[in-house]
Amino acid sequence: MATMGRPFKYDAEQIKQLYNDYKEYISTQYFERPELIKSGERAGEVIYIKVYKPQTIESFCLYIDMDLKTYYNYINGNSDNIDENLIQNLMYVHTSIKDSQISGATVNVYNPMIVSRVNGLTETQQLEVTGNKLQAININVNGSDIDITSD
Repeated sequence: MATMGRPFKYDAEQIKQLYNDYKEYISTQYFERPELIKSGERAGEVIYIKVYKPQTIESFCLYIDMDLKTYYNYINGNSDNIDENLIQNLMYVHTSIKDSQISGATVNVYNPMIVSRVNGLTETQQLEVTGNKLQAININVNGSDIDITSD
């Protein structure tokens, strides 16, 4: 169902420019994480490591002063007041941010579990049991095999 509302405050070209501005802005945003030096002359000393903020849809919406619900209404086509070029540019932003998150998680810059949860990614496995008795179940958790053999 399409919703009526005020016209979108940005045009397609403005969204493109705002996203470029956002990427520049977010590249300067970081937290400082304390890290203990573990060896050498400075062992035991605490240093602070810059941890850069990832791109997120939420921070992009805050940056351009847009309600998150409005953003999703537009990219899901739930508005009569938006042109196709604007939708395409918003979808580009959406896909680019998602790619940045997934790529960062793939190389362990970002927490893979959080990124998969935020992006609705799941991994499923199907187990088929035949016969009366399940002999063994091997589970790999964080690189360690766990054998939960049933009796």
